[in-house]
Amino acid sequence: VVASFIATFNSFLLNRAFTFRISDKTDAGKQAAKVYMVAYIGLAINSVIGTLFFHLLPGHPKISAFIATAIGAGCAAVWNFFGQRNFAFKAK
Repeated sequence: VVASFIATFNSFLLNRAFTFRISDKTDAGKQAAKVYMVAYIGLAINSVIGTLFFHLLPGHPKISAFIATAIGAGCAAVWNFFGQRNFAFKAK
């Protein structure tokens, strides 16, 4: 939990500074809350999709787990990027 909180905060700082190039500090608190919301929804997406695909994919359990984890992580990464771009760091 602590590592996830720190990683999300680091993501917030780096995305704010480098990805979206925001220097205005007026909405930083609201943006941080939105980033955490998007990130934890992404975590749920990752868990649900990974679990679903693990149970749907035939074959060796280790290979199924690897593929399912990659699919879940890919879906969550897409969600996180577009969620942060279109919700957390959306220009006014």
